[in-house]
Amino acid sequence: MAALPSEEPSFLPSRDLCGLGRTPPALSAVESGLDAIADALGVSDEPEICFDRQDRIEDEGAEGSGRSTDGAADGDADDSDEDGLDSDDDIGQGNEAEHDFELRYVRTWLTKVVASDLDWAGDVERREAVISRAAELLAVCAGKSASGQSRVRYSFNTAATGILTVRSHEATLYEDALGGRTWGAAPLLVHHLLHDTKTMDIVRSATAERPLRILELGAGTGLVGISLALAHRTLSEQAEATAPSLHVILTDHHPTVLANLDTNVALNLLDAEQAGSPARQVEVRRLDWQAVYDARSQSGTRSAYSSSAQTLPAEAEASMDPTWLQPVAFEDRTVDIIIAADCVYDALHPTWIKAVAEKYLRRPSPQDKDEGGVMHMISPLRSTHKVELASYYDCFPRHGATMTAEDDSGIVMTAEVELSGYDDFGPPRLRLGVAPKGGRRTGGTETAYRRFEMRWVP
Repeated sequence: MAALPSEEPSFLPSRDLCGLGRTPPALSAVESGLDAIADALGVSDEPEICFDRQDRIEDEGAEGSGRSTDGAADGDADDSDEDGLDSDDDIGQGNEAEHDFELRYVRTWLTKVVASDLDWAGDVERREAVISRAAELLAVCAGKSASGQSRVRYSFNTAATGILTVRSHEATLYEDALGGRTWGAAPLLVHHLLHDTKTMDIVRSATAERPLRILELGAGTGLVGISLALAHRTLSEQAEATAPSLHVILTDHHPTVLANLDTNVALNLLDAEQAGSPARQVEVRRLDWQAVYDARSQSGTRSAYSSSAQTLPAEAEASMDPTWLQPVAFEDRTVDIIIAADCVYDALHPTWIKAVAEKYLRRPSPQDKDEGGVMHMISPLRSTHKVELASYYDCFPRHGATMTAEDDSGIVMTAEVELSGYDDFGPPRLRLGVAPKGGRRTGGTETAYRRFEMRWVP
């Protein structure tokens, strides 16, 4: 926890918000208060979330609480206990009681604004706009999952790419579609991949003859896949590559999530019309992991088991964009990087994901000193999902442990690392001081994560 700074915060709700008592305040004072609250909550305009700082990454050289099943994984030197997540700029971080008091004060003040109707203000249109904004901020105070749609910019600072900015449209959450928002695992995995030497070498090595192929499973907002696509574009421009070649396919299951993925591809100028290069493709597709498993398995699970974790309305497929329903355009065992960030919320998901990896992940070639493709997975350590976490180890035996003959020719776990991050879905934290340069730090409820790497047995 960071200590309270000695200087007074630039905005303190209990001190600076105008009174709403018997003497009505000027409407401009209420508007100024809403602006200050929006800044403190990090939702003014299109907020920027800075995930890490270059100087912090350079100063840290030890793997935090993690372990590798095959020795320390190359390029993991930047994975620390905090992993680039710090809140030193948040006034009140070190004093929970003070922070909670100020957040309650904000909620109470916003509730009074909404309830008052501001009937003393003469400008009806302006008054309605103020009440509407106060209601929106009140929803934000209830947590990200309760608020409406918004746009966010994530900034990652690395030696390889400089500042990499990714824009994300955060959609409204629905009971059967939770992928419209960026969960905490995705930016944490992006942070690792952009600082991982092996990953950046793979991104750099793409050529027209051997394009970089990336498949993201359960992509949600597509933050990880889009970040790697933007990193590829940046590195290609740095190298003045004349024919950069990249093919990224972002997959999910629900039509509202797929539509939001299309939005985010366009927001980051990666759709076909804006990418500027026919050799750089970023596509959105629907992918049913269970269908892949059933097609590859003699026993199958569809007749005996049906998961409610990927439920779709009966009419959903008929209403989907036909492009989403086109097959994933990767030949078998040609994909360099498979991504699955916080995708396991059913005990059979690792089984199905393994089937997808067995179909698409590129095999190693010892004669060419080629390790083959890699699958990166990350999951929060939720007390309610212990069975799901255990299923990782049932499906992917640790490399070097006792393995069966079947394991010896299959996909195994080559590294696992525990990280500390934030889920960003609980009650918000007020940023009451002067915002740090480059935007606010990511925040939320501190959460432990486990990151995995899976590869074919060499």
